[in-house]
Formats: sequence, C-alpha cells, structure tokens
Amino acid sequence: YYEFIDKTKMILYINIIVSILNVILNILLIPKFGFEISAFTTFLSYVVYIVIVRLNTFSKFKIKFKYKNLLIIILASLIFYLFDSIFVKSTGIVTFFIEGIIYVVYMLTIYYFTRLLKSMKVEE
Repeated sequence: YYEFIDKTKMILYINIIVSILNVILNILLIPKFGFEISAFTTFLSYVVYIVIVRLNTFSKFKIKFKYKNLLIIILASLIFYLFDSIFVKSTGIVTFFIEGIIYVVYMLTIYYFTRLLKSMKVEE
C-alpha cells in the first residue's frame, strides 16, 4: 500500500519500530530462556509488523475477510503441528527431509482447501 501512495518512508519507520521491539524482547528473554527464544521473538516481531501494515491497509481499503478460510487454515496448521510434534522426535538429515515433506503436504492442503472454498463460493 505504501509503495502505491509514495510513502515508502512509512515502511522504514515500521521496520525500525519492529526491529527495536525485537531487540528489546531478545534482551529481556534470552537471559531467561536461552538463545532458542530469539526465533520466537523474531516471529513475534514479524507478526507485529504484519498487524500494523494490515490495520493501516484495512483502514484505507475495505477488504472483505472470510473468517471460515482463516479457521480452516488455523485448524490445518494445528493438525500438522501436532502430527509433526508427535511423529518427528529426532534430529538429523532424515528428520530435515521429513519436516520438508510435512511442510509441502501442509502447503498443498491449504492450497486445495482454499481452492475448494472458492469453487463452492462460500459467502460470509
């Protein structure tokens, strides 16, 4: 959105805010939980970035959001997460490929579910 209205500095400002948030969360949480938490803080910072950008975009454009699609994606994510956490226990190269296969199957499932919903013309 910001590229279209020639306000690319706004992207810079949002990135600076999110980067500062990420650094603060890392400083607060790494001493308590270890370096593994840095992946989560980075993820959380990206979520904050997406929320800020989407809220600004939704305020300018009236976008119809289908909550049924979101629910299906969340449920599919939960199912694949449980499948992954139950059946994949070890580390190594074989596990890396198994994780990749699970990810590809997940993405294909989401793709076909959304296509199925579009073909059924589900209205909210």
